[in-house]
Amino acid sequence: MFPLMLIGMVGSTIPISILGSRFAMSNQPFWSPIHYIPVVGMLCGSSISAIVIAVNYVLKELQENRDKVEMLLAYGASRMEACNPIAREALRLALTPV
Repeated sequence: MFPLMLIGMVGSTIPISILGSRFAMSNQPFWSPIHYIPVVGMLCGSSISAIVIAVNYVLKELQENRDKVEMLLAYGASRMEACNPIAREALRLALTPV
């Protein structure tokens, strides 16, 4: 799970930091360390906190509602269909501003 989270975080943080530094802050060159490093730090901090909130919620709910998820799977639901309500609530919690 770590490689997947790392790829997701790097894949979102780097492009957003480049766009923010280049266009929103109008830095020339955009990789100027005095401006770019704090932006990347803020984005990484926000990403890490959102990932932690979402993963904790998903693991807790899957453990508490194991019988419900197993029942949905036994009735023929796919993994995505069985975990969809849990994933939606985890996403809502992770995107709530802290």
